[in-house]
Amino acid sequence: MNAPSAVSHHFDGKEIRFQNEESGTAGSDGTLTIEAKSRTNYFVNPDNEPAQLNAPFLEFDVPDQIFTLQARVRTPLRSIYDAGGLIVRVGTSWAKLVVELSPFEKPTIVSVVTKETSDDSNGEEVADDWIFLRLHRNHGVYAFHWSLDGKVWKLARYFGLGLPDEQVCMGMIAQAPMGGPILVEFDEIKLVPGVTLDVRNGS
Repeated sequence: MNAPSAVSHHFDGKEIRFQNEESGTAGSDGTLTIEAKSRTNYFVNPDNEPAQLNAPFLEFDVPDQIFTLQARVRTPLRSIYDAGGLIVRVGTSWAKLVVELSPFEKPTIVSVVTKETSDDSNGEEVADDWIFLRLHRNHGVYAFHWSLDGKVWKLARYFGLGLPDEQVCMGMIAQAPMGGPILVEFDEIKLVPGVTLDVRNGS
């Protein structure tokens, strides 16, 4: 599986960093792509198993106190826990919103919030190839939303993360914990500073 040409180090005025580069590749050829190698994951199991934090992801700094990252995501789900989506990191805490293949072998909206260990929550099952995902920051409070059409948004998670003075980073992530490598596509990416959303109804 070959990813397109290497992604630019800047996007919409933001400097992008590629984290865990040894675990995958990133590229851009009309759509942004992240290829995750086999046995890659981003999860801190609360049962005291060793943390798995080797999934590849692209991220940028978010100094804005109110900020939204939105993208349409296509994830070729073949093996359980294959996933692609959005990630936010604040200090040593982090959270992700992904489309993931559940143990029932269904594409599922999954959110994970990690403060020392990961709090994992499966949401609704989805059938569309492309799913819109959205990450919203309002100071120290965050919200995850998802949508089939980019117009009607459903709340997946509402949570606090990190301390007020800690650096906030957002971006896109891919993982393939159990099976072969996957290539996740991202398009219709939007970075929107300064616009407050209604967390409950997604507007």
